[in-house]
Amino acid sequence: MLRSLVGSEMCIRDRYYDMLEEGKTYLISRGQLKPANQQYNTCKCDYEMTLGGDSDISVCAEDIKVKINYSFIPIKQIEDTPVQSNIDICGILKTVGEVSSIATKRGDQVDKRNITLIDDSEAAIEITLWGDKAAQWEAAEGAMVAAKGLKVGDFNGKSLSGSFASLFEVNPDIERAHQVQAWYQQTGGASVQSLTKAGGGGGPAPRKTLKQIRDENLGMGEKPDWVEVKAFISFIKH
Repeated sequence: MLRSLVGSEMCIRDRYYDMLEEGKTYLISRGQLKPANQQYNTCKCDYEMTLGGDSDISVCAEDIKVKINYSFIPIKQIEDTPVQSNIDICGILKTVGEVSSIATKRGDQVDKRNITLIDDSEAAIEITLWGDKAAQWEAAEGAMVAAKGLKVGDFNGKSLSGSFASLFEVNPDIERAHQVQAWYQQTGGASVQSLTKAGGGGGPAPRKTLKQIRDENLGMGEKPDWVEVKAFISFIKH
């Protein structure tokens, strides 16, 4: 995978902005290769391409399947991964939050959505999507998702954030996805622990019965305990 940068010429951006779509294949000519700036490049490639006024981009007529090169890590490992690191993960889509709009420091409005992935390391983590990726998200809970180029944060424990350069594949036919799917079919993800703490739109907490909450003295310590309870209301006091 190679990162391409469009130059500052306004005509270049205007010429190709509406044509470029994620998932399509293009022929690119007269671009300039240079060593990648690893501080901003999440592709893990040694080079990147800059496009200028004489560069050309055209739609490829051939049906070429481009394979994305991932460097997956287990979600549990994120617990010990430094903040600001860029990582790839593959997991089951456990929850999909509603899209909302927040104000940026510049006064603009940007769409935001939180999703949660779980995997066979028996851990869950929340991912924040921004912009079009938040507004146009279509994958439903239970789908397999491979994500590339997510940034590690420490909001509410550990969390992940997508960017315009992040890539998401739904139900990819890759070995790691098959491994996680087999685990999920066997366990249902029942013993998953979240790396993102609840209270800030965090990931799923462990499910407990009311008896377990009482017997384990949950909520009685100095720090709060987060659990998920499935129950029905038998009485409402007015």
